[in-house]
Formats: sequence, structure tokens, C-alpha cells
Amino acid sequence: MLETLEAAVVFKYFEQISNIPRQSGNEKLISDYLVDFAIKNNLEYKRDAVNNVLIKKNASVGYENAPSIILQGHMDMVCVKTNESTHDFSKDPIELIIDNDILKAKDTSLGADDGIGVAIALAILESKDIAHPEIEALFTIDEENTMSGAKKFDLSQLKSKILFNLDGEEENIFVVGSGGIVDLDIVYDVELNKNTNPAYEIKIEGLFGGHSAIEISNERANAIVLMARILFKLKNKINFSLAKICVGQRANVIPYSGTATITFNENDFEAAKTIIENITNDFKNEYKTADPNLSVEFKKSDEKFDLVLADKFLKNIISSIFIIPNGVINRNLDLDGATETSNNIGTLRFENKKIIIGNKIRSSMDSRIKFVVAQLEYVAKMFGASIENLTTFPTWDYNPNSKLVNFCKKVYEQTYGTSPKIEATHGGLECSYFKQIPGIDMICIGPNIHNCHSVNETVEISSVNRFWKFFKQVLKDLKNY
Repeated sequence: MLETLEAAVVFKYFEQISNIPRQSGNEKLISDYLVDFAIKNNLEYKRDAVNNVLIKKNASVGYENAPSIILQGHMDMVCVKTNESTHDFSKDPIELIIDNDILKAKDTSLGADDGIGVAIALAILESKDIAHPEIEALFTIDEENTMSGAKKFDLSQLKSKILFNLDGEEENIFVVGSGGIVDLDIVYDVELNKNTNPAYEIKIEGLFGGHSAIEISNERANAIVLMARILFKLKNKINFSLAKICVGQRANVIPYSGTATITFNENDFEAAKTIIENITNDFKNEYKTADPNLSVEFKKSDEKFDLVLADKFLKNIISSIFIIPNGVINRNLDLDGATETSNNIGTLRFENKKIIIGNKIRSSMDSRIKFVVAQLEYVAKMFGASIENLTTFPTWDYNPNSKLVNFCKKVYEQTYGTSPKIEATHGGLECSYFKQIPGIDMICIGPNIHNCHSVNETVEISSVNRFWKFFKQVLKDLKNY
């Protein structure tokens, strides 16, 4: 079906990309693919020490005097899967499924973020009949984790002053700015006690989850917060110990599932079951609209645990999660109430005598990011924990005098017959590092991609087709920029 579309070449490259493992931090194979692509198409390329790839293409005939441009996208993807999936992101291809106008993946995230953007750039680089100026196509690593690719790239290699970031997710929105980000772990060094009681597993499933910037405003349930509430209710009624906990997969994903294993006297099973059933009913009522498929399973575990978490640490961890701000913290009243500041408690794990609570703080205001960091530092100090892996990403401030934005807006209106929205995103973008290029003018655009960073991630096939038509017109009209 896709072969009949105008954007068939885009889907061809997206399918090829989907066959290659490209989890953040594991981009060598996709980097090799991009180098092979450049060689096959007789294009100049350079790969740096961290596996970023820069591919250059000369201008079409008649476009030699048009301004050169940068096409930029990231080669890595967020890798999450259903609890039942046996998919191995280190080697298995993403299994693509077409469902009417929707392209999705079987039991995993799709990787349309930013695989579609990369595929669009490759389709342009391959083309012999698309009119365009001189192109510098930059494919970066590790955007979804630390943005280390953009951060470490030698910007002096780029001469263009126009940059198209192809990491957009809504075709009717031009993104012209992005928020700053802080990644921060609260770490407890814990003690263990001996255990003789049987183990029981609590499993939370069925939440939507999603991108911790794009979906945070939808008030979706956070599996870590739900688990903390369950453990708190249980602790008030029965004497149990925590043997194992793992909730959430990545800090930039709203936690949609997770498990905790507790141990207690088997005589307390019915009491525990009743408590969990009651609070599950509360959850389902609270999130009947945002997360209607929420479920909590409680059952005896076959695992045996000789050691469990000392009780004083469990109390501190539950209290920490109750106090840490989660979800939308501030909204921007000057931008129709758009999310301005948020925190996602993204991961909770118990490993090597440590309990680690991973957070991702976002804001378009540096002062508010600093305030939330101070809050988390205070929580850590209050409960005897430490702050680790503190990483900061800068903001990309909107340029109200952007010639590029006005130019693209005109092409969009001519193509679609309507005007695009001009917005800053709550999420972080690599443009925040490329803004260091003197005189650079940037825009972030792309087709409709939904539920990024989740197993429900999809891309609208018709939207890719429309966007492809629009963006080819943008390239063509750059002759008169």
C-alpha cells in the first residue's frame, strides 16, 4: 500500500532504519548504515568520534546561489516494550504494522521519533529530481538520553545559517523554541535484613505512559506514584518488607507499568488483597478518562528472598515519592496555559543495595528549573539520600524575527490552505545546542506522530504524505529565499 504513495521513498527508508538496532547509546550500526548510504550515493560524508554522521550534497542546477541548509535529525530511538514482549532491542528489528492510516509497531515503541525525520532527510539526499539548495545533513546520536551527539559535535564543520530540525511531531505546528531539562537521580544507600516470609508480587499495567514532555499535560497516571500509594496503604495495615521493585523504564517516559515484590506472613494475604482491591478501585475512578485500561494484579510469587530492604528505608522512599513534585507544576498563562514546568518521576529501581529514583525536570524558565532542583535536593537531604547524575540541557529561545519561520509559514499556507500554529515545545530539542552557530535561523517541523516514547506510538501515513509534499515545496522555493 505504501508503495503507491508520493512519500513511498520515505517509508522505504523508515523500514530500513527500523531493521537496525538504534537504542540510545547503541547507535554504531545505524551510524554504519548512514555511512554506507553516503558511499552508495556518492555523497561526501564525515563521521566523528562519537558516531555522529554529516552528509553533504551539492545544490541542484539553478540553486547554486540559494542559501545552503542543514537537515538535522537524531538516529536513536526510545526503546520500550510491553511486559509480555520478548523483543531484544540490541538485535531485533522493529516489527511494523499497517492499520488503515496508522503505522505502528508490534509490542514496542515505533521509533518514528525521529526515524521518520531521518528517513525524510535520506529520501532528499537520494533524490535526483527534487530541487534543493546545497545540503548539510546531520544525524546525531543519543538525543533521547543525554543529547551528547549534538553537544559534542564540532559546529565549525557547518557553514549553513538555516537549519530544519526534522524532529517535529505535529504537522500543523511549527516549533520555534524548547525548554531546558535537568536529569537528576535521588539515590539511597540502603541496608538489608534477613527474611523468612513468602513473597508476593504487585504488578501495575495498562497505563498509556508516553513522552514525558508531550503527554505530561494529559494528567496521565504515573505507575511509580501509584505503587507508592499502594505500599503506603499496605504499610498502615500489615507488616511487610520490600524485596524487589522496578517501575518505569526511562526518565523521559511516563511510567506505564512496573512491579514490586513484598514479603509478609501468609496469614495477612487476604487483608493485603482487600487493601489492594480497594485502592485499585480508587485508581480506576481517578483515571477513568486518562487511563481507562489501568489494572493492578496481586499474587503469590514463586521467588524466594533471603534478604529484604530494612524497614526505615522503605518509609523514607515512600515519603520521598509523596513529596517529590510530579507532573505539571506550572503552566504558562501567556500561552493558553501550555505546560511551562514539570517533573516526571520516571524510574524507580532497587539494585546493588541502592534505591534509585530517576527524575526529568523541564521548564522554559531557568529560575523554575533551579527551584525544582532545589526541592529535590531538599527531599534527598531530608531522607538521607544523595543527588547523582545531575545533567543539564539548555533552552532554545524563540526568535520573533525569524525569516525562516515566516518563509515556511507562507509555503504552508499555500500548500494546506490554512495557517500553522507557532509554538515553543515543553520538550528539549537539539536546537538548544545548535543555537551557538552565529546567525543561525532554525525551525522544528514534522508529520503527525502520536504517543511517542510508548508502546502506543504511531505515525499517520497520510500526514507523512502531506508533509513530504509540503517540505519538497519548501526546498523548491528556497531558490527565492
